[in-house]
Amino acid sequence: MGSRPEPPSHRDGAPDRPVVLIIEDDFWTRRTAAMYLREVGYRVIEAGDAAQSIGILSSGTHVDFVFSDINMPGSLNGLGFARWLAKHHPALPILLTSGAHQASGIAAGAFFIAKPYHLNDVDRLIRVML
Repeated sequence: MGSRPEPPSHRDGAPDRPVVLIIEDDFWTRRTAAMYLREVGYRVIEAGDAAQSIGILSSGTHVDFVFSDINMPGSLNGLGFARWLAKHHPALPILLTSGAHQASGIAAGAFFIAKPYHLNDVDRLIRVML
């Protein structure tokens, strides 16, 4: 009698791939980054602000990496969200971005890339940080 093959590792019918949560209030910037990251092999969850992202993470949704803008509307900007993330999900890596070209106030454990960025550089940083 032959052995049964191992079932493929799938979640919702998709092979396991790293899950990236993109937090960006500008729709076209977020959509462009999400499309690129999907093309290079990530599963992507999109959020327009920190509050939406906290809801996603608090619901138990699996996320491997966070890519967040710093300047966002709402009660928490990207820096505030990074502090929340460090407290509630300290092992979850985060890459912050801003057009302000300053990384002051970046939470410990967070990394920064200035806008405008090249998406292949974002992919490279994600792969290094995972």
